[in-house]
Amino acid sequence: MRRLLLAVVGLSAIWSGWVACPRPAFARNRPNVLVVVTDDQRADSMDALPTVQRRIRDRGRRFPNAYVTTTLCCPSRSSIFTGRYAHNHGVLNNVSSDRLEQRSTIQRYLRDQGYFTALSGKYLNGWSIDRRPPYFSRWSFFGGDHAYYGATFNDDGSIVSPSRYGTDYIGHRAIEFLEAFDRRNDARPWFLYVAPSAPHADFTPSVRYADADVAPWDGNPAVFEDDRSDKPSWVRSRTTTFAQGSGARRAQYRTLYSVDDMVGRLYAAMRRMGEIRNTLVFFLSDNGYFWGEHGLKDKRLPYTQDIHVPLLMSWPGHLAPGSVDRRIVANIDIAPTIVRAAALRTDRRYPMDGRSLLNGSWTRHHLLAEYWRAYQSPDIPTWGSLRGVRPNGHRFEYTEYFDADGTRLPVTEYYDLTSDPWELTNLLGDGDPSNDPAGRLHRTLTDDRTCTGTTGRRACP
Repeated sequence: MRRLLLAVVGLSAIWSGWVACPRPAFARNRPNVLVVVTDDQRADSMDALPTVQRRIRDRGRRFPNAYVTTTLCCPSRSSIFTGRYAHNHGVLNNVSSDRLEQRSTIQRYLRDQGYFTALSGKYLNGWSIDRRPPYFSRWSFFGGDHAYYGATFNDDGSIVSPSRYGTDYIGHRAIEFLEAFDRRNDARPWFLYVAPSAPHADFTPSVRYADADVAPWDGNPAVFEDDRSDKPSWVRSRTTTFAQGSGARRAQYRTLYSVDDMVGRLYAAMRRMGEIRNTLVFFLSDNGYFWGEHGLKDKRLPYTQDIHVPLLMSWPGHLAPGSVDRRIVANIDIAPTIVRAAALRTDRRYPMDGRSLLNGSWTRHHLLAEYWRAYQSPDIPTWGSLRGVRPNGHRFEYTEYFDADGTRLPVTEYYDLTSDPWELTNLLGDGDPSNDPAGRLHRTLTDDRTCTGTTGRRACP
């Protein structure tokens, strides 16, 4: 009889499209989950956030080789929600959020399997302010690209325009959601996604930080690059100076100071409620930002400053305090990690391309990044890029560019990041064929641009 019952349960799982995640011992008491996502924060700006480092990094794990798979807000956030590359979730730019299959999101799995879910801050670009964000029990999200002063929010269905500074208001609403969860006085876990607009342009700090001191910056070799003749035309045409980049950095830091305060208040609230010990916390950004490297500002290109982001994770009792994981990891790994921690069932129709950061048995030798031409920067074409480690141990980046019809453009970049970490010399554009790298990178990139899932012939890297 027991065998028959197990068989019926197994068939039911297949028929319903659900795939059960193996239940590890630590998932008996399912954790709360807090995800904090900043906007356009590059990896080397964490010194602006001492509270974040003290509360999350020092009590958890740091991932120094963390990257995004698309260097644009909406596709990157959709990858955080789904654990999938953009070519699989379909959100290719900032105006295609309606293409996201909401049933493939981590908030859907969590809410359907007993979690309270809440959103405070930025959701998806182009999402109408009067529409409810699917699978969130509570929400407070803003319209437009950023929220500093004067932003409009949808607060659980009511349209409001708070007078207080945007980051402060986002933190305030997040704490109200935590307090509402706590008042239930039950064992039901929660998922809270908090997304301030900082440090996105136009870099408006709060009044208290408008003239705050920012440590000076000496730039880096990529900012002072003398010869960009080996770069594509859409890079050579940019003219951002060190002074302009330094000014953007200073302004970004001043907005990040309020993010640091917000995280401090969130932790104080969780401590009052006794929620810290069983809360899995992530801190990351949706993409980086240029401060004048290669003459660039903003984002949308695969160079290190744009694709490399901070990623911190803590979970008391499960991660060694102050530990470091040096694997190549990405935003697509957040959702699979939550799935493993909470022992969630997932829908087999939407296989995740990322891997759980709680599983230490895998190694990623390279990562795919991808981008599609967008209306905001029409001169930057579609591209695909690989970043990883070659068999000889050298780190590398390889990029191909494509026309609107998918035709490969005669522009290719390859950087040996071990000998040239600032990407000053494109070995495929220096006029010396003797140092062109060998290998099958073109074939690998072609395959990866259509990869899906983590198993099978078309498995993602």
